[in-house]
Amino acid sequence: MKKLLVLPGNGIGPAICDAVLPVFKQLALPIELEMGEIGRANWQRTGDAVSEKTWQQIAQSDAILLGALNSPSKNQAEAGFPVELQGQGIEYIAPFVQLQKRLRIFAKVQPVQHLIGKHRPFRCCVISGTGSHFEETGLDIRHRLTQLFQYAFDYADKQGYRCLTFADSSTLLPSNKHAVLDIFYSIAAHYPAIHVDIQNANDLTLALMKGPEKFGVIVAENMLGDMLSTLSTGMAGGPGVVPSANIGEQVCYFTPAHGNELEVTEQGQANPSAMFLSIALALRHLGFMSEASRIEQAVRSVIIKGRHVSYDLGGLTGTRSMARAILDEIAHSQASRQASILCIGDELLRGQTCNTNAQEFAQQLTQAQYSVNLQMVCGDQTAPIRQALETCLSHADLVIVSGGLGPTSDDVTREAIAATAGVPLALDEPSWQAIQARLHSFGLKVDPSNRRQALFPQGARIVPNANGTAPGFTMTIDGRTVYVLPGPPKECLPMLESLLTQEEQESASVPQAIYHMRLLGVIESDVAQIVDAQLAELREHADVGYLCHYPHMNIRIAIAARRQEELATKMAELEILFKDHLVSKEEKTALEQLQPYLVQYSLVLDDTLTQGTFATRVATQFTAQPSSANTSNLPIAVKASTLDSLGPPFQGSTVFQCSIELGEQRTDYTMRTPKRGPEIVESACEFIAWSILRSCQQRKCEQIDYV
Repeated sequence: MKKLLVLPGNGIGPAICDAVLPVFKQLALPIELEMGEIGRANWQRTGDAVSEKTWQQIAQSDAILLGALNSPSKNQAEAGFPVELQGQGIEYIAPFVQLQKRLRIFAKVQPVQHLIGKHRPFRCCVISGTGSHFEETGLDIRHRLTQLFQYAFDYADKQGYRCLTFADSSTLLPSNKHAVLDIFYSIAAHYPAIHVDIQNANDLTLALMKGPEKFGVIVAENMLGDMLSTLSTGMAGGPGVVPSANIGEQVCYFTPAHGNELEVTEQGQANPSAMFLSIALALRHLGFMSEASRIEQAVRSVIIKGRHVSYDLGGLTGTRSMARAILDEIAHSQASRQASILCIGDELLRGQTCNTNAQEFAQQLTQAQYSVNLQMVCGDQTAPIRQALETCLSHADLVIVSGGLGPTSDDVTREAIAATAGVPLALDEPSWQAIQARLHSFGLKVDPSNRRQALFPQGARIVPNANGTAPGFTMTIDGRTVYVLPGPPKECLPMLESLLTQEEQESASVPQAIYHMRLLGVIESDVAQIVDAQLAELREHADVGYLCHYPHMNIRIAIAARRQEELATKMAELEILFKDHLVSKEEKTALEQLQPYLVQYSLVLDDTLTQGTFATRVATQFTAQPSSANTSNLPIAVKASTLDSLGPPFQGSTVFQCSIELGEQRTDYTMRTPKRGPEIVESACEFIAWSILRSCQQRKCEQIDYV
């Protein structure tokens, strides 16, 4: 059972927390919520914005959820000081400052993704340092910089970002700049799969405004990071839709980026989305990945639909009503799919041709259980097509594009699509041969211009056209599916019907066969290479997902039920390949799997590896304690150690060792792992649990064989 401390704060904090906290009951999470106080109420009552009781609650919690706080000036704060405590020299210290210092916060993480507005879909994250340690010197400063950069690269790696940009501040002194870059590059060397980029702050700001989709993780010093966070927040849709995480050496706290919007407190109009998304960040931190994804998908769905959105998103819905809409969306097993329609042609703009395609498309999409939220028309020019397409991509999961695939010079849809996707056009020879054959069958001359109709964006899947010479194609852009079809109704309507029917047939195979693997002591790139090679024959049919959640590497593989036997064979082979790293096939940690064994054996620990942390985890993980004092149970002796300590400096790697004696059987286990940071103790605890688990499972198998 995890414990989450909720500190509503003041201003809009209590109202928002009250509206969103039911999500924990709805998701039936094994999380204990504890309410606490922080901010004005504490200050006016005790003379301290963070009371000793609150600190005690924090010390007993796994994470903190913070609503909103006022930050009054020193004079304003002292004016609200209790009369009996005035004149005693007590100084007001803002709660944020206290949290930062006491919890040793070293990174502020602000992930943003496009939810509303004119930008094309993007997902990036600004990670800021705390304090002014970019400009200071000393061993402690080097340690904090190492923490910041290490966390930034770990975050990029685990969240699937392939680019990390360091914002080069002009305020850095030359001598300090070299020291900062030395630390940065030394850590970057351990992440060859991540493209490293260093940009001047001014250039970075302009580039971020023009193309946020080109960025992944951006790491910067405190003040510059705040500026970049504010900029990216605005592009994502405003502070009401952006969460933040404050990462410390003690406990992490999660809070919306909007702070305190006092002007909407009484009206109850504050946007609850950022608090929902902050809860999702907290859940990911605590290990509840699927539940976090459900919250994120529900928030996105409600905002895209636009029916129940707050004032800052252009709606009239209050805090509670929007929160209820998000909770209702979470309650559904699958969020509704959104679609947009883009019809291209100057003749449509001039009114020469009635746009019947849009009506027919919308009817087909609605029948296929899509919600059509946007229809657009633009002319036959590349720039307007790109702008319209980016708008459609920002509003939908599926975009239907029609028109502009002919052979003439004003048919530029394919060029615009390719430019938006950032890929070149390539000739598809079978399509070119089919175009020529169709023209010959009608006794028509093949003009060189017809060759343009066989050009497709690289990576596109071609859709045959049984009623014309212009094939269509499908592709993925910014995570959205795009169907590109010719303009004539007799051609495009049957093609769309066929595509939607095929999609329905594939989705009708649900329930899918889903396999999970949880690995320990592996590198993501190595795992992906092995899995991709093993599933090469099924790659078009299998949906493979990788998720790094330290210290584990999680693999999820789904396939249509009709191909379950094929995948089962491949999974058996993968189990053999990963046998030295496979912790679970049921999304469980080794520690979670130990419970039935620890009530059967007397656990005798000699743990110099985690210095008692593992024993504490065992005691708090299970309601039924292991029988360490029960001499009637068979003893299981565990001796865990390492070649060096788990403390600083966090660099290089270390080797875990664990010896298990169970009955007359003794087994030794070892595992090499990088010393990434303080979280290495999590890896050590899981390694000990995994070592015990394997010995217990081996003994059980031997007993079954003997019988």
